[in-house]
Amino acid sequence: MRRTYQSRVQIVKGAVLLALAVAVVAGSAIGQDASATRQAKTSSAAAAAADGVPESPSETPKPEQLPAAKKKPFRGRLPAYYGRVVDERQRKLIYDIQRDFAPRIELLQEQLAALVAERDEKVAGVLTPEQRQKVEQLQAEARAKRARGTTANQEAP
Repeated sequence: MRRTYQSRVQIVKGAVLLALAVAVVAGSAIGQDASATRQAKTSSAAAAAADGVPESPSETPKPEQLPAAKKKPFRGRLPAYYGRVVDERQRKLIYDIQRDFAPRIELLQEQLAALVAERDEKVAGVLTPEQRQKVEQLQAEARAKRARGTTANQEAP
């Protein structure tokens, strides 16, 4: 079965965010040299300020700074195969780490979604009205085909 564009985007987002979280945790666990960290921050500060994007995950708003509009209960999940090797104390520590990173990751996911939407809008702006209409027609046909395939797959044993 083919994956839809949205599911591929979700997979890529997840991989990027996981890599970001691993890099942050690994960097703090290794105990990077403070001067090297300061030097890297100052060199990337100008680029980050120009983009209006936080230069590192540690500079994203903390949970207490985020709006309390939509708080869903946190449900930690162990990474693959961790459940077989960690004890209960380690499991709780992992959940605490995930709980600390969750709001910042969610904020970054929202920013990424906004950027993707802005990009898609600009890309669609390149098309003529006739081309836009044709693309919408093709998208509708693809959605209908997926819907037919989904129902057919559910009915098959």
